[in-house]
Amino acid sequence: MLNLYHFKIWFSFGIITLSFILYFNFPVFGQDTTDEYLNELIEKARGGELWNHRYWHLLLHYKKDWWGGYKSQADGLNFFLSVTGRKNPQAELEATITAFFEPLPKNPEDQHPQCRFPARYTWLKEQLNFDPENLQEQPCPRLETWRSRLDPQSITIIFADAYLDNPASMYGHTFLRLNHKSHGPEERLLDYTINFSADTTTRNGVMFTIKGLFGGYPGRFSTTPYYIKVQSYTNLESRDLWEYHLNLTSDQINRLVLHLWEMGTTYFNYFFLDENCSYQLLPLIEIANPKLYLTDSLHPWVIPVDTIRVLIQQPGLVTSVEYRPSHMNQMLNKRSLLSPNEIEVTQALSERMDEEAQQELARFPDLRKALILDTAYDYYRYREGFTRNQGKESKKRERKILLARNQLGPQPSYIKKISKTESPLSGHQTGRTGFGFGLTRNSTFEEVSFRPALHDLAGNQTGFIPNSQLEMFHLVLRFDNKDRTPFVEKLNLLEIISLSPWDRWIKKFSWKVTTGLDLAKELDCIPRKCLYYGLNVGKGLSLKTEFFRQEILFLMAEADMGVGRVFRDYYRLGGGGRVGLLLDITSFWRIQIEGALTHFPLGDIHTNLDITATQAFSFSNDLEFRFTIQKETAYKEALFSFNKYF
Repeated sequence: MLNLYHFKIWFSFGIITLSFILYFNFPVFGQDTTDEYLNELIEKARGGELWNHRYWHLLLHYKKDWWGGYKSQADGLNFFLSVTGRKNPQAELEATITAFFEPLPKNPEDQHPQCRFPARYTWLKEQLNFDPENLQEQPCPRLETWRSRLDPQSITIIFADAYLDNPASMYGHTFLRLNHKSHGPEERLLDYTINFSADTTTRNGVMFTIKGLFGGYPGRFSTTPYYIKVQSYTNLESRDLWEYHLNLTSDQINRLVLHLWEMGTTYFNYFFLDENCSYQLLPLIEIANPKLYLTDSLHPWVIPVDTIRVLIQQPGLVTSVEYRPSHMNQMLNKRSLLSPNEIEVTQALSERMDEEAQQELARFPDLRKALILDTAYDYYRYREGFTRNQGKESKKRERKILLARNQLGPQPSYIKKISKTESPLSGHQTGRTGFGFGLTRNSTFEEVSFRPALHDLAGNQTGFIPNSQLEMFHLVLRFDNKDRTPFVEKLNLLEIISLSPWDRWIKKFSWKVTTGLDLAKELDCIPRKCLYYGLNVGKGLSLKTEFFRQEILFLMAEADMGVGRVFRDYYRLGGGGRVGLLLDITSFWRIQIEGALTHFPLGDIHTNLDITATQAFSFSNDLEFRFTIQKETAYKEALFSFNKYF
């Protein structure tokens, strides 16, 4: 009995002693082990100078600054784990390694750093060979659910044609499509897209442009189903899509997806000229394949089509290209296959679908009926729009067209898939520099010009929106040989011209807007004293004819305002009209003739007659000669110029 009593005492004493040892020593021992392994990893990272590794710079979006240091292009502070991480790659790397040792957050809505930054974790694990016993890998259910939903087998970058009616899309747009493993070629509309865009707070085009030029909006990545993009671009905005399929391995795709998840923690200040929708996709592709140096070969300004050119230039990166025409182009393509009589029936079916129209349809054989009804439905959808909020009569007419078409079986075999040889890459380069020699009534002059973007009416139209002009920061300098003085001829900050030929089905107005510095030549003043700031806007109609080869005639009403010391009372305000002709003599010879009569009843009161004729000869895609004559009231000049696109 005594022995049992002593045993219980000693056993209890042992339990209490062991509890004290475990309580006071085990956590300290574990913490020491953790700190020791953390310090070991940091020392290993320092030994390899991993913060100087290009891939670390890619993951954090570091770029060299003016003073030789680094600064991340990411602007959201949640993207950094060190208070100096945005400018200090080493501090951010060591803070990242330290954060990987943190315990699971108490709030289940919060993510562990391993889950917030899985691309960093994966790369550092490869570089430092993490020991799972000393650094436990945390579960990331939200990340895994998101990845399983995307589950891409391949990546496609998509270029949407320019859309001049929206300042955000004037130069086109690019985005990525993640091609799901379980989706076939006919199911691509169900895939997800990766889009970078400005988080805007205004619909005002002028304010958007100003704030976009100076980084006034945060830009964010987002995922959207492809069918929504197609609805917006090809249907609502009538924009063609070009799909460029990228050659990336499964490991490279995984790296891209993991980093894309990390992008959800931050934003990038959106700059219209460089850090824009297209630029931000290139670092993603570099992270997928760090052997690619895509952003280094760009101009200081970034235009979407130029980013596609950069990708095409990488050997083996782009494997194939597909063209997805807009709804409008599909409709016009089908209409081109119809006779004039068939077009009349098609229009009647689309607009009325009454008994008379159906009787007219019955006169045609089934193959022609099918084509007529297909075209009638396309025209109906174009006229009514692509929303479901339509009246009963409209829905009834749609149902009649579809039922009649359904009775005729599959699409006729001769309606082939639309192909387009003039891709956005087939046009000239987007930058241009030029040199010219000219003469006036009183002197001669030399001229140099520079235009970073993009295209004008006299230039070769291949690869661009036909009969459009979009120029920014077009600077022209001249040297007068009589006065021996240089002067600014003009500085167009922005010039947009959209000539949309009026069509029996496509009824769109033509319009223009120009703003910048120019010379009031009609006042016959000394050039260096003629400079003023002006704004000109116009709206009118255009008509396509084929009297010679292919011509565009246009007529616009215009309003014009100018401010400068050259004017009486320092301003002028007026309006008038403009008439013009665009004529393609051959594929390389284009003529542009314009005449404008403007009366200024306010400020500097006068009337100006401006007549300009330009002939442009394209020797190649990137080399051009122009001859221009101009008359503004009493002023006359002739100019010979050579332009090089780059």
